Amino acid sequence: VTIVFKKLKQPLVLGYVVAGFLVSPHMPYTMSVVDRADISTWGDIGVMFLLFSLGLDFSFKKILKMGMTPVIATCSI
Repeated sequence: VTIVFKKLKQPLVLGYVVAGFLVSPHMPYTMSVVDRADISTWGDIGVMFLLFSLGLDFSFKKILKMGMTPVIATCSI
């Protein structure tokens, strides 16, 4: 799914969301994960991929260009 979204020049995060929906119990035509432990495992794997892809796009130069806004938001959180 992420390869298709990359070819369509869509965000990869959206591809991850669609892939998660396709393997969810809400999609009747595909094999679904119904065990709670399996859902937790797949969720953890998805978060790891999401954080990895966000880490590839992370740049201190982009943050410095934004000014003090990210620093203020981080401190307030």
